[in-house]
Amino acid sequence: MRFWRSHWSTRPPQQHSMMSHEDLLHALEAREPEQAQEAMRAHLASSRQLLQSLF
Repeated sequence: MRFWRSHWSTRPPQQHSMMSHEDLLHALEAREPEQAQEAMRAHLASSRQLLQSLF
């Protein structure tokens, strides 16, 4: 959490970062647990890739 707070406090919000939550929110609103799980997995994978690209 410290890393992400530091990272995002020194950079402007990125559209692709905000949109990565969209699929998860739609699945939760639709009460589709399987879709929500898949969306969360995809979000974590993209976050992991971003983190790895920074080091």
